[in-house]
Amino acid sequence: MTKNPNAPQTLEQREMLSDLAIFAGLAYDAQTILDIISEEIVQESSIIQYFTEKGIEQGKRQHAVEAILTVLDIRFQNDVAEKLKSFLETVDDLERLDHLHRVAAQASDLKEFTDALLNLKN
Repeated sequence: MTKNPNAPQTLEQREMLSDLAIFAGLAYDAQTILDIISEEIVQESSIIQYFTEKGIEQGKRQHAVEAILTVLDIRFQNDVAEKLKSFLETVDDLERLDHLHRVAAQASDLKEFTDALLNLKN
């Protein structure tokens, strides 16, 4: 890939240009922005990296919650999983969600699972 001689040279210039691209995205479609600003510069943006990391983390949490709900749905009652969904979605820690997933799979009854869930919130 050849470098554009008019491309911003400093990290600060690239950051500013990528930040402007993000704000421009509120008014223009992505292709129009990429026609003006290289995708490489946009991908280097600390803002893009931050939101990408947050999105991945949020996706992992959502997947973990869904996995727990699936196990609860299979092992116990259909309506129980939906009742616990909003409570499970408040758990931010992936390790805690993983622990709850294991408890859901191994609990002898629903009370054992809800006790584990309540203990995590304390």
